[in-house]
Amino acid sequence: MLILGIVRPSRRLTCLDTLLLAEETKALAEATFLKKQMYYNMRIKTLRRNARQIIKLAAEGRQVRQEAATRVYGRGHAAPVATAACWLLPCC
Repeated sequence: MLILGIVRPSRRLTCLDTLLLAEETKALAEATFLKKQMYYNMRIKTLRRNARQIIKLAAEGRQVRQEAATRVYGRGHAAPVATAACWLLPCC
């Protein structure tokens, strides 16, 4: 059964490890493959959607931080901006 998760089962497959395969077994293997394929495609879409949401929230947070810095420092002055790497460092 481990092979089913790696290689797409084929209707032409007649034996596996010298064992004859019944039509029911082949149909079950095909159904299992399709279910796993749909599941992992759904997971990929979820991860992409979550990544887009995180990027959007980060952009909004940056916008808010820049607006706050503009209010504090004024329009013509550069406000200190922390890079993403700064957040990874431990606080002193």
